[in-house]
Amino acid sequence: MFRVAVRLVADAGLVAVLLFVGLGLWLESYAAGLCAVIPVSLMVIRLHLEERFLGRELPGYNDYTMRVPHRLIPRVW
Repeated sequence: MFRVAVRLVADAGLVAVLLFVGLGLWLESYAAGLCAVIPVSLMVIRLHLEERFLGRELPGYNDYTMRVPHRLIPRVW
């Protein structure tokens, strides 16, 4: 299952964190959802900085991003 996630999304670890946030909301823990706004925002900022760095420094990374177009959520973003 992990291999499928890596093919669909660039960073499966970030997807796991978002799943835990979604689980808190699904269980109707709005406090958990509200507390997750800051860490998720920081993750998105880190993701953009990391992608810029990898595109600049790692040969072949730009080709990889063309094959894996979604960052976190397949068919969304």
